[in-house]
Amino acid sequence: MNMKSNKALVWGIAKAALKATIRYPAHSLGDNGIRVNTISAEAIRTPSSAAIGGVAHIQRSIKIPAPLARNIEQEDIAKTALYLLSYLALSLNGDVLCVDASSCIMAY
Repeated sequence: MNMKSNKALVWGIAKAALKATIRYPAHSLGDNGIRVNTISAEAIRTPSSAAIGGVAHIQRSIKIPAPLARNIEQEDIAKTALYLLSYLALSLNGDVLCVDASSCIMAY
């Protein structure tokens, strides 16, 4: 298995775990009117990601083939969070919203 395959495998497992982690509390808390959703974002530049390094490389590799051909910014995530907090998202529960300029639909 090459390095690209290993990264895709780890990424897929992490995303599946995220989805499962959200569904259980969403189901158990839904009767109380509590919604549980999450945002799954691509790599973005932040002070903490700068300490990890490699974000610029990840962003370049995502931007080129992604259908929207751009990287996301912190503001994109903030707008999605505001949506989830608004009355517009009252029917969402147990969802993972991908904020990644459509790179999640790509087969790597």
